[in-house]
Amino acid sequence: MVKVKLIEASQDQNLYEQVADRIHGLIQEGTLQPGDRLPSVRKLREQWSVSVSTVLEAYRLLEDRGFISARPQSGYYVKQPVQQSIAPAEPNPSTPSRQAHRVDTSLAFQVSRTCHNPKVIKLGSAIPACEILPIAALNRLMGQVLRNQPDISHSYDVPPGCEPLRHEVARRLLTAGCSVSPDQIVTTNGTFEAVYLSLKAVTKPGDTVAIESPTYYGLLEALEVCT
Repeated sequence: MVKVKLIEASQDQNLYEQVADRIHGLIQEGTLQPGDRLPSVRKLREQWSVSVSTVLEAYRLLEDRGFISARPQSGYYVKQPVQQSIAPAEPNPSTPSRQAHRVDTSLAFQVSRTCHNPKVIKLGSAIPACEILPIAALNRLMGQVLRNQPDISHSYDVPPGCEPLRHEVARRLLTAGCSVSPDQIVTTNGTFEAVYLSLKAVTKPGDTVAIESPTYYGLLEALEVCT
């Protein structure tokens, strides 16, 4: 009978990092060869007595480091090693002013005007091109919703949102190791509304908010309204 060494909690490393290091060790030792399929998340959870979210985070860490790759509907596989190349020098870090500045939404208006130009590729838009979407399937599903729930499809959804949808979101979050009840979920009409509600909940007029630069221009509009 083979005894499996379990992963134990450590003050020096997160649990998922220990799982990732052990799998990386198996790859370095040759136990796992390039092209080999890694154990499923469920199987590794049972063998090493860790949570599903811990295994998923470990696999994501190994994927970020370039040791494994995910294949849709198949699992995770060991990648072929790549030859080390000389990386280009990193750019010098920016030195922004430490003083807070008032929000300038002029960029937002410029972007909005540019979006009407068909010759401009909308790299800042969070909308995929229609050419890569399953348009026929989406139209069929939307038609099915309109037939089965005509009243809901033509009415506004009051906060915190559609209860069946919130229940389904909570159920799917279980696979990521998150225990959330439907009452703890609020659905919004888009990212902008979610950002706006978050800012209204945690800021007040006159507050200073640190953001990345460059940032999404819509965030500047939300900040101007809320702060």
